[in-house]
Formats: sequence, C-alpha cells, structure tokens
Amino acid sequence: MAAACPLPRTPDLPTLHDKLQGLLSFLRGALAISSAHTVDFYTKSVWQELVDLPPESVLAALRESAVEAEPREAETGSGSVLLLKSS
Repeated sequence: MAAACPLPRTPDLPTLHDKLQGLLSFLRGALAISSAHTVDFYTKSVWQELVDLPPESVLAALRESAVEAEPREAETGSGSVLLLKSS
C-alpha cells in the first residue's frame, strides 16, 4: 500500500538520538505521576510534589488550549475537543 503523502525526511542519527533522549527524559519524569494511584494524590501529596500548580490553573490552561484548538479542528475536520468543566 502506497503512502498518501511523501514521508518526512529522516533526521541524521545525532538529531534522532537527541530527540529520543528528550523523550526518554520526559517519560522518566512522567512515570511517577502516571503510575500513582488516585489515593496517592490525596494521601501522599503527589500533585504538589510533581505538578506544583493548583489544579484550577491546570484546568484553566487545558480549557484555553481546547478553545484555541477549536477553530483549527473545525478547519481540518479532524479530531475532537474536550472542554473540562470545573465544579
């Protein structure tokens, strides 16, 4: 099956290595929060330790990002936008 569009240019090995190292670094940091049980957020203060922002700030940033993405989604007709509602 042929690709619908040309494949992107393959980066050189040092660039690829740097990008993979960056991804690995991100994943190592994200592992602690992604493997935390919900109870840990309350009993062990995981949120304060790893995110260090009030949840309201994070939700506001996500809402703003979703609103900004909405016109682009409408133009391309792809994906969906989820707006989080705070209580």
